[in-house]
Amino acid sequence: LADPHFNKQWVKFFQDNGYEVGAWIWTFWIPDNPGFRNMRSITGKEIKEFMCPSDENFVKFSTEYIKDIAKCGVSIIQFDDDFRYGFFTDSPACLCDGHIAEINRITGENSAREELEKHITSGCKNKFRNAYLKVNGDLFRNFAKAVRDAVNEINPDIRISLCSCMSLWDIDGTDAYEL
Repeated sequence: LADPHFNKQWVKFFQDNGYEVGAWIWTFWIPDNPGFRNMRSITGKEIKEFMCPSDENFVKFSTEYIKDIAKCGVSIIQFDDDFRYGFFTDSPACLCDGHIAEINRITGENSAREELEKHITSGCKNKFRNAYLKVNGDLFRNFAKAVRDAVNEINPDIRISLCSCMSLWDIDGTDAYEL
């Protein structure tokens, strides 16, 4: 693990002394990005320290990291309130290249970020906004499932939870109950 103080020895020590031990970790925040796809706001601003779950390499990295935590013997893994797309910058996220490609696949269009921004943030309900919400929700559901599957490989009794944040109840395409 990145933090050498959080390991099996300490988990066991606290458990042996009557405590239930869990890990509370960041979800998508990685300072000094090692090459994963960053989230982007709808306006196109890169959100440098937050990774997008549309990046399969990031998902693989995350599941391996989660397995390392699970191997420590914790009872619960809690994700911090960065399990969201909303409001890391000037507007909701994510409209990275991965999101754009998937939105275009769903809509059958070849829309640029600027056009998608217009359709997503203004006017009436439309196929672009519907696709945006679907992509957001699908990526979060897929990430949550990958994490659950990874933890199950180690110990299916470990609980997984997440802190809820405002955007997880509207613009993220899913909600805390479903995840």
